[in-house]
Amino acid sequence: MNFLDRIVDDLVKRDVPLRDCAAVFPSRRAGVHFREALRRHPKVRKPLFSPAVYSIEEFISELSGTATADPLALVFRLYGDYCQVAADAGTQPKPFAEFYQWGRTILTDFDEIDQYLIDTRQLFTNLTAISQLENYAANDQEADRVRTRVQDDRVHRAYLDFAALLGPLYMQFTHKLDRDGLAYYGRALRRTAAAIADDAAILQRWPFIIFAGFNALTTGEEQV
Repeated sequence: MNFLDRIVDDLVKRDVPLRDCAAVFPSRRAGVHFREALRRHPKVRKPLFSPAVYSIEEFISELSGTATADPLALVFRLYGDYCQVAADAGTQPKPFAEFYQWGRTILTDFDEIDQYLIDTRQLFTNLTAISQLENYAANDQEADRVRTRVQDDRVHRAYLDFAALLGPLYMQFTHKLDRDGLAYYGRALRRTAAAIADDAAILQRWPFIIFAGFNALTTGEEQV
C-alpha cells in the first residue's frame, strides 16, 4: 500500500462524507494520483463524490479570494510602480530591459518575505543592503536561500544600489495588487494567514481538511 492509498484508507475509516472534505497537496500531480487512489479503494461507494482536491497554491488562492497573476504581467506591473517610486525619490528609473532581471529577483524576494510573514515595516526600515534580509529570516533554510541570491555579481551589485527603493516599492506594489484582487503566491498566503488569525471560521466550509505530502512548510503555510 503506497502513501496515497494509506491516506485514502485512513479517510474511509473516519467515515467522513467525501463531499465534505478537502485534500491539499504540494502539486496538482499529487492530487490526480489521490483521485485515482480513491477510485480504486474497495470501500469507496460509486458513483464517487470526490473531495475538493487542491494544490497548495490553488487552496490558498481559493481562501484568499484572489487570482494568481501571470509572472510576466507581475514584472510589468512592478516596473510601472518602480518608475513611480523612483520618480518620487528623485531617481532616474532604469529602462525596462535593464530592470527586467532585477524585477524577477525582486518578485522572488517579495514572495519569500510574504511566505514567511516577515515584518515588512521593520525589515525595510532597517534595510541598508539586501543581504540584511538574512537577519530577519524565519529559519536557517530561508537565510541560505536569500544569501545565495546576493552574491557579488553585476546584477546583484545593481540590486544592492536599488535597496533604498524596496520598501516604498513593496508597499505600493502590494497595495495595488490587493486593490485589484490579484496576488502572487506569497501575497495570497499572507492575506489568508491574516484572515484565519482574525476568523478561523473561514476554514469551516470543509468539515475535514487533509494536508498531505509536504516536506517543509513556510511560516505562512504553518499558520494556515
